[in-house]
Parts: sequence; structure tokens; C-alpha cells
Amino acid sequence: MELELRVVKLHCSVGNFAASDPRLEPLWATAERLGVPIVTHAGHRSGGATEPDELDEVAPVLRAHPDLRFVLAHAGHPNTAYALELMERFDNLRVDVTPVWLSPIEVTAKDVERFAGRILFGSDAPNCPQETGAQVARFTAMDVSPAALDALLGGTAASLIT
Repeated sequence: MELELRVVKLHCSVGNFAASDPRLEPLWATAERLGVPIVTHAGHRSGGATEPDELDEVAPVLRAHPDLRFVLAHAGHPNTAYALELMERFDNLRVDVTPVWLSPIEVTAKDVERFAGRILFGSDAPNCPQETGAQVARFTAMDVSPAALDALLGGTAASLIT
């Protein structure tokens, strides 16, 4: 059966699994082969928080599937610094900077530049109380190149589904 999926979204807490769960191997392999991006909420903790050990579960998947278009939701909030460390090790890891309710994702202008083309803007609108315009303004106020800003605000997302 052809599903013609353009993006897959996983919530490890909802399904009560880890990213490295062997039952997901056929999904990772198929998504890698077809170029379908997978957005993964790795956290199991209250409020969607992702702990470092849960981010560790992502590494074996990234290592085994170097062409997988893996997007870590909320940049592993509140452990964004660790998620960025993983991005240094794995070129196939991307993150989105969708806020977690009232908590913005802490990335710097340097991070946006360094990982241009691998960080995606997200709003969680209309479910997030932070206004999308205010979130966009936060990033446009950063001292980043036009190319990095364009990638963040849509170019990276577009490249994943084309």
C-alpha cells in the first residue's frame, strides 16, 4: 500500500517507546530510503520535557541511518545544549525551535548560523499561547545572516518535503 506520506510525527511518550526501540527499525529504514522526514518528540517527562538519557536514545538511530531526515521536536527542551552537541556529531539531525508552552527554545544567533539549514521554526499555533509573530520577531532580531534566517523561517522545512 502506498501512503504517500510527506512527514511522519512520533511522540515517544504517547506510544510509550524510545526512539531506539527495535520495533521502529522498519520505519526508520523506510523513511530513510524514501526521504520522508520524521519529527520525533523524544521526551517522556511531564510537560514534554526531554531528559539527556532520552536524547541518548536518538544517537543509535542517527548512526544506523545516516540519510534519515530526523527532526528532534522542541530541540530536546530543556536539554537543547545537549541536542546541539548531538547535531555536531550527526549531520542528519535537525531540530525545531517550537516553544514548549511559555518556554522558548534557547538557541543563540551563533547556533542559528552554525546549524543553518538544520534548524526549523515552529509555532504550535494555535495551541501555544506565544503569538507566532512574537516568535518570528525574536529570530529576526538576532544578528544572523539573511540566508540563515531564511532557512530557519521556512527554507529548511521546504527542503525536507521537496
